Amino acid sequence: MQVLDNLKNKFEISFIYKQIKDNKNISFLIILNIFILTIVEMFVLSSLLPIVNLFSDNQKIVILINKINNFFSLSISFENFLIIFFSSIIILFLISGILQFLHFLMGNRLTEKIFRDWKNLIINNYTKQEVMFFTNKKTGDLIQKSLVHSRDASLFVFEFLLFIKEFIISIALLI
Repeated sequence: MQVLDNLKNKFEISFIYKQIKDNKNISFLIILNIFILTIVEMFVLSSLLPIVNLFSDNQKIVILINKINNFFSLSISFENFLIIFFSSIIILFLISGILQFLHFLMGNRLTEKIFRDWKNLIINNYTKQEVMFFTNKKTGDLIQKSLVHSRDASLFVFEFLLFIKEFIISIALLI
């Protein structure tokens, strides 16, 4: 019995490894997206307190504008500074939203590919079985279970990707 369990575990590990290897491009893009998203989220969240402090007093804004003007040899007015500042904030939130959308899109694409591959593997194994196998097992139950279990397994991958994304962002924010 233990020999069969060892063979089953080796097959499962090799199948998962094959899935990762076959999907290395999208896996790399997901990881890259997570790190870029982490940087954007860190920038947005870490700038909230300074922004609140800055806008608590107009004199602080004028001092900041003067420092920017002197450092870059510019002459930005108060109104232009506010337009640039709030435009930058809006752009950062849009970038963050686009990166979140891309993460979900790529995660769903990977999940659907894994679901399709696992479902096809199960169906192909069913087609190799003898007729008595289908008589002894309820055929409808087998098909339904193959769809449900492969969907659940692929959704686990998607939820795991979400967990990794949130974990990396949380760790980066704590550092």
